[in-house]
Amino acid sequence: VSCPSSPLCVSVGSDGNVNEGGVTTVGTYASGAWSWSRESPVADNGTIGVSLGAVSCPSTTLCVAVGRDGPVHGVTTVGTYASGIWSWSPASQVANDGTPAGGLLDAVSCPSVTLCVAVGSDGTSEGVTTVGTYASGTWSWSTESPVANDGTANGVLSAVSCPSATLCVAAGHDNTSGEGVTTIGTYASSAWSWSPESPVADDGTGQGSLFAVSCPSTTLCVAVGQDHSAEGVTTVGTYASGAWSWSTESPV
Repeated sequence: VSCPSSPLCVSVGSDGNVNEGGVTTVGTYASGAWSWSRESPVADNGTIGVSLGAVSCPSTTLCVAVGRDGPVHGVTTVGTYASGIWSWSPASQVANDGTPAGGLLDAVSCPSVTLCVAVGSDGTSEGVTTVGTYASGTWSWSTESPVANDGTANGVLSAVSCPSATLCVAAGHDNTSGEGVTTIGTYASSAWSWSPESPVADDGTGQGSLFAVSCPSTTLCVAVGQDHSAEGVTTVGTYASGAWSWSTESPV
């Protein structure tokens, strides 16, 4: 779900049928109460099994959602509001990084109405990123690019937050050890670069997967997840003296 203003939220998901299908719903607040539109299907890309897992709305008239389709390719769809109606583009595949079984997308963050960054994992459980840009009336997405893992051969990315158009922070987990990992994306000289995934110290249980992250500024992020005993955990990332550091995960 993404709420670009206090009286407006947009949520995405799947309809749960055997073949699945992406759905959207819009929540509005008026006269002291929230009301939600009936879930509306998003046209698929010619394949079955489209499921939407995340949405980011950089304005009250634009939302971008990501997910995956039946062949496990990452997909995107763009929602626009005009003349009192929300309309969504058909789900469109994003080129994967060349691994088998595609590259599903789990999270997206749009720091502006012309820029979005999405993250997920490929067929070998490596974290991947893709950048969407809007120009000349069209959205285009870069081929998914793998992020260097923390040395254990895989590291799934489940969340991303971009507090500016030149900085994104992604979080997830090492698929081998179950430890939480983070990676920092920076834009310079017309290109995005990502730091190798870095493990976050767990709370002593041996694991601490991270599922969500939010960055209210370019020097502060908070991530949450779950440890080996299924307890909720939090970790705080701060930027100082040219480097990011993360606190040891703390159980909630």
